[in-house]
Amino acid sequence: MGDDQELSFARVNGVYLVDFLPASLVMGLGFGLAAPAIMGLGMSAVTPAESGIASGLFNTTQQIGGAMGLTVLSAFVSARTNSLTAAGKTEAESLAATTWPSSPRPDSR
Repeated sequence: MGDDQELSFARVNGVYLVDFLPASLVMGLGFGLAAPAIMGLGMSAVTPAESGIASGLFNTTQQIGGAMGLTVLSAFVSARTNSLTAAGKTEAESLAATTWPSSPRPDSR
């Protein structure tokens, strides 16, 4: 199960140790294992004289990519939360709602 799917099951009144910590640990472990491998792969293609530039470029690209990703996701979540709140849901329900349409529950007819 993907980490984003693990976090999608978080409850509105969730507990950190049950709902968020497991997915956070898996995501941290995955990135911790992937980043050095990607860095090593990228550094193997440059000469030793250019290794400082390549390392700086990798780190700068990583920081800019993270900042841009966070900006886009924050804007999307904010717009989604505002639209659900305007539709009559509580703020907690809006924040916990999934980002895709869900099928109607049998008792909601």
